[in-house]
Amino acid sequence: MVHPAPGTPASRPLSFPLPGATPVRLLVFLLAVLGSAAATGQVEWVRPAGPSRLDGRNQAVLVHDAARGRTVLFGGLSRTPLSEMWAWDGATWTQVLPASTPSARYGHAMAYDAARARVVLFGGHDGSAVLGDTWEWDGTTWAQRSPTNAPLPRRWHALAYDAARARTVLFAGESPIRGALSDTWEWDGTGW
Repeated sequence: MVHPAPGTPASRPLSFPLPGATPVRLLVFLLAVLGSAAATGQVEWVRPAGPSRLDGRNQAVLVHDAARGRTVLFGGLSRTPLSEMWAWDGATWTQVLPASTPSARYGHAMAYDAARARVVLFGGHDGSAVLGDTWEWDGTTWAQRSPTNAPLPRRWHALAYDAARARTVLFAGESPIRGALSDTWEWDGTGW
């Protein structure tokens, strides 16, 4: 576990501060981006043609798998938690059916580990309990990792890859044991 420096922000659900951001700076930045896009007409959402739609869901997670050149979607919630995995190649969604997968879940997080060419998944909620498991996708199969030391089970947390240090970083979330969390953990491929 990484211990934050004294004076770090207190726990609050789903609040991730931006370095140096104040409400005024953030608003100016957003207005500049939106104004530039509106003036140049360079930003446009396009719905792809053809069979590219999935059934509705929320709290699914997307991550780009750079080694395989696809965006991977796992889980989500549609009346019940889902364990489906899909891959987007830029034109079409294709369901991926590996031999093993994490259990159905939503509120989890994933990040792409570029040094090891793996997608890392942690936690979430299965509809009954908050999860604290770690999984890795290698492009063929999911493998559950069982480190001796791990973060508390949680949902609604963030995962991001730190390329400079070759670590996947987990931050915050919500735990049924402690409520809102503000801890930081690092995954190196073998342990937290």
